[in-house]
Amino acid sequence: MEHTIQPPTFPNTNNNNNSTQEEEIIIIKSLEGTDPKDIVQCSRLAFSDYFVNFSQVADDYFISRWRMGMVDYKYSFAAYTKRDGVMVGFVVLGIDGVNAYNCITGVVPEYRGKRLVQCIYQHAIPILAKEKSIEQIQLEVISINEKAVKAYTSVGFHIHRHLQTVKGDIKPIVLEQLQQLQQQLTLDDGATQVIIDNEQIKRLVQVKYGADIDYSVVPDMLYAPQWEGKVGCLKTDSDQVEYRYLQDSKSFLLVKKQLGLISQYRFDSSSDAKILLQSLCIDYCNETNPTPFKCITIDSRDSSSTPTTNELFGLFNLQPSFTQFEMIINLKSYNQ
Repeated sequence: MEHTIQPPTFPNTNNNNNSTQEEEIIIIKSLEGTDPKDIVQCSRLAFSDYFVNFSQVADDYFISRWRMGMVDYKYSFAAYTKRDGVMVGFVVLGIDGVNAYNCITGVVPEYRGKRLVQCIYQHAIPILAKEKSIEQIQLEVISINEKAVKAYTSVGFHIHRHLQTVKGDIKPIVLEQLQQLQQQLTLDDGATQVIIDNEQIKRLVQVKYGADIDYSVVPDMLYAPQWEGKVGCLKTDSDQVEYRYLQDSKSFLLVKKQLGLISQYRFDSSSDAKILLQSLCIDYCNETNPTPFKCITIDSRDSSSTPTTNELFGLFNLQPSFTQFEMIINLKSYNQ
């Protein structure tokens, strides 16, 4: 199914003097059967002047992230010029049950300001609601990207929550800081002992990998994970996931090693956080060879503890990078 946008909404952008009075006709249709590399090429044009520089990012990185985001190309959509069939805008959607996620949206610079994103969604929403029974679409947008926030709001999205991204070259904290915890932990023999060295941390933190992880016993985060941290997304690359946890505690880390991504976390105490993050450092880096890591699931409401989650990550050189809005739109009314 495709949708044609008739003029005068889209004046021709061709600079040829003989065609300046012509009107551009745009076709919106599914991305089913499209080579993902064609979407990547359009993405590079769309994000050529974006806050984040994607010029050095390999094609396979985009495609891999979309696969991990459970993208369904049949229910993703793009805008093409009717004249020459060039892709000029797109909305790539992941699907998980009755929920959809906008993995990436872009419009090439010369076609901005023409409400392409709104038109793509006007085409997509009835299809998603009626054919896939989608009840909600969510997305994340950098909070300072006011134009994008305005465009999504005009479609019907609203801000659901604020997310904080932290990233950096993760480094272990010095043992003196661990010793200051004075945290009594139960050892295998039933005795209690203050943490004093990294070898003891290795014994205290349990680690499971890939297919050995039983997600049904992983505790819930205090707040819902970001889309890529959902269990369905983690299972798309299960061999890259590791689960770090403490016995007799609900504190844990779910980490995607290949991406250096902390996909889910829960810290029920500051000492639990320090122990788990220190164990991650022990396995992946040392002070002379730090490893890049990031976590993008810090809900702004997760700041009531002392120290805050941001401060705990900061001890390991993971610093606030940018904030995002998680925006949602409810489609239940379209299903009726």
